[in-house]
Amino acid sequence: PYATAAAVWPDVRVDPSVFRRYVEARAPSGDAGTLRLADLYIACACAQGDERALDAFRTKLGPAIRHAVKSSVPAAFVDDGEQRVFFKLFVPRPGAEPAIATYNGRGKLSTWVQVVARREARNTLRREMTRGVCDVRKAELQRRYRDRDDAMPRSFRREMCDAFRSAFATA
Repeated sequence: PYATAAAVWPDVRVDPSVFRRYVEARAPSGDAGTLRLADLYIACACAQGDERALDAFRTKLGPAIRHAVKSSVPAAFVDDGEQRVFFKLFVPRPGAEPAIATYNGRGKLSTWVQVVARREARNTLRREMTRGVCDVRKAELQRRYRDRDDAMPRSFRREMCDAFRSAFATA
């Protein structure tokens, strides 16, 4: 299984004994045959912070992450959302492994990553909305109307933002 998984990621090197322990931790019954070993291989390497693995991951799965983020937040927040996903996946929190280490190999890594990306993007949007209810809409409207000269969009934005803040506060 090691050679097959390693062949999918030729530029990435994981010590066979490390990979074996990584797989065994995700297949406690010893049935590793049901796991997606090539996906676990790259996840294992990324969890260890291997630069080549991180580059390979970003190259292969980066577009899926960007697509998931774009489908979850306004355009003004896509770049920030995408960076937060990579941060969440690969930067360990104190006393814990990076989130990529929680991937268990039972489903496709690309699907798992898209779920993580959508959740993190929505969390990013929620954080932005708590900072200022209309900041999200304001950024989107600015993007849409930045090339227009008329004052209508600015006054409309101001009026609607105040109305929305009032309605939200009442709710």
